[in-house]
Amino acid sequence: MNNSPDYLNIGSANDLTDAKEYRFYRLLEILPGILSWGTLILLIVLSYFKPLYVAFFIIIFDIYWLIKTIYLSIHLKVAYRKIMDNTKIDWINKLANLSDKQKTIKKNWPDLYHLIILPVYQENYEMIKLALQALVDDDYPKEKMIVVLAPEFRSGPTYLETARQLENEFKNKFFQFLLVIHPADLPNEIPGKGSNINFAGQMVQEKIIDPLKIDYDNIIVSAFDIDTRAEKGYFACLTYNFLTTKNPLKSSYQPIPLYINNIWPAPSFSKIVAFSATFWHMIQQERPERLTTFSSHSMPFRALVEVG
Repeated sequence: MNNSPDYLNIGSANDLTDAKEYRFYRLLEILPGILSWGTLILLIVLSYFKPLYVAFFIIIFDIYWLIKTIYLSIHLKVAYRKIMDNTKIDWINKLANLSDKQKTIKKNWPDLYHLIILPVYQENYEMIKLALQALVDDDYPKEKMIVVLAPEFRSGPTYLETARQLENEFKNKFFQFLLVIHPADLPNEIPGKGSNINFAGQMVQEKIIDPLKIDYDNIIVSAFDIDTRAEKGYFACLTYNFLTTKNPLKSSYQPIPLYINNIWPAPSFSKIVAFSATFWHMIQQERPERLTTFSSHSMPFRALVEVG
């Protein structure tokens, strides 16, 4: 998310001038496709010449996937139970009763601010309003929430006007509300969500955080897709985890994304993809060694400042 050219070395084989390096790079690029298609084609060919060997391979392959499916299903069931258990917890009450002995960082939860950045590109009024309303409906104190609505200038005048309309509707419902329009064609920048959030973060630091002298260690940043609707209690739960996790200022906080907001009007194929993605992310939560940040997640502001 850094605008510096040092962070934009996204290359391809065409960037290589040495012929040997180019061929090796291209081989690595096409290897996944070769293995996938090669396996399917080889099975068809060998079915004619060595049907018995192919039959054994398919049986072993099916048994492997049966075991893997059972294994993943168990993780999915456990993850679902944990989600249900967590939604029943009064996280504000847990924060109020959090002892200094339980904390890994010596801070009081009412001192912590949540900075929520919402990048926008040609999304409609209803979708953006639902995301903002979910923040209003959360039980975390609104006087500790800084909301940044970050539309792309490339969206066009109609969508920018929608963003200004929503700013007027919601600007008095949080501690601070900032509309940051991401300019087009900034130097050394690849257009997209990351560059939008990076620019919005710099602007909120310059216009709100530094002038108000808010301690960087007291800010948790949540970068949300605009169709994200945070479950009630999310920010109190996030705060609790921030105060009790090991090395909180050098950790990322990944919630489970549930792709169900717009599920029913979507085409059947999209429903399958959405539910599959939901199940996969639930399973990954049960395998912390596989976790990576994805889509909507949170990080300490201090860490973001330190990495630029």
